[in-house]
Amino acid sequence: YAGVQIGGINSEVAPGQWEFQIGPGVGVAAADDLWMARYLLQRICELFVVNVTFDPKPVRGWAGIGCHTNFSTRATRASGGFKVIEDHCRKLSQCHMEHMLVYGRENERRLVGNDEPQRFH
Repeated sequence: YAGVQIGGINSEVAPGQWEFQIGPGVGVAAADDLWMARYLLQRICELFVVNVTFDPKPVRGWAGIGCHTNFSTRATRASGGFKVIEDHCRKLSQCHMEHMLVYGRENERRLVGNDEPQRFH
């Protein structure tokens, strides 16, 4: 009813941890859908008296959580797309720490390399 495009939903690694995907969306509309989806999630949880958290690591020793973005383009989906993805990763790696420092609060607690696939640094 809110017009937010929900692209999918799946369980995650930690107990009680679920993820939903917004989109596909383009530009500002995708960002608007994300904010509205988070608002709706909080309101629904309030109605059903359950908790929601956006803390990147709510339970020590469990896999962390965090908002992330999945994106694809025609080039990444076409033949030879894996090379395009590798090129994107190489370009992103040049400013990795700059990106990580503004990615979200306290992600260094989540990205420790023990419970998740990669370390923060």
